[in-house]
Amino acid sequence: MGAVIRRRLKWTTVVGWVVALAMIAAIVLLIFTIGNSPVSAVNEFLTALRVRDVNRLSAVTWLPEGSPPAEEQWREIFAEVKPLPISHVEEPLMASITGDTALVKMLVRIHDRTPPQEREIQFFVRRVNGKWKVDVTRLVRDPFEKLPL
Repeated sequence: MGAVIRRRLKWTTVVGWVVALAMIAAIVLLIFTIGNSPVSAVNEFLTALRVRDVNRLSAVTWLPEGSPPAEEQWREIFAEVKPLPISHVEEPLMASITGDTALVKMLVRIHDRTPPQEREIQFFVRRVNGKWKVDVTRLVRDPFEKLPL
């Protein structure tokens, strides 16, 4: 009887360790993938655009090869353009990923209209070296018409 109990205890201990290690692996994977999604790239883009943070904005901006650096372009834009009166709703309306490209639809509030408007805007996002970046060459003109991109 004592041997059976010891065997069961060993078995449950092994199973417990396997489950614990699997949970730790899942948590580590989740930590490394959070913040690296098309939706998080669009959220970061809109937040950085609103607060005019050139470094954060440049980190999530995709431009074609041969374009001047994003940081340089954002500095020039912010020197010419007053702050954009936009904010966004955190939850995406839709996101779809196809390989290294994605489409994210967000609800954006435009505050310079009377009354303020909400528009559904599509953001095209590309994965470059494992990081998602907003393709600014495909931004819709309204409400971004003030950005000379």
